[in-house]
Amino acid sequence: MKAIQVKYLPATTHRSSRWKAFAEGGWSATVSYDYEGSEYYNARLAAECLITAMTWRVEISGDGNLPNGDYVFTLRPVTTLRDLMEEDREAAAIAESR
Repeated sequence: MKAIQVKYLPATTHRSSRWKAFAEGGWSATVSYDYEGSEYYNARLAAECLITAMTWRVEISGDGNLPNGDYVFTLRPVTTLRDLMEEDREAAAIAESR
């Protein structure tokens, strides 16, 4: 199971507040803090931006908070019709080769 951890980054003298989502392998995405949204909204937005940037075929299946205050989002694979069609083609190719 994959997960995305999201950390709040406070404003500095050069940058405004933002949220950074990161996952194993060093992948990350950072988004500006949307002051019209809640903390949860901002954290989830950062996680969804990372999913989109990485073109992962997953959806968020759960969420929670870590003891240090970071958010964590668990992911599950999304099976699309295209995935099923590709699996059928691969199975047919294996059957023909026998």
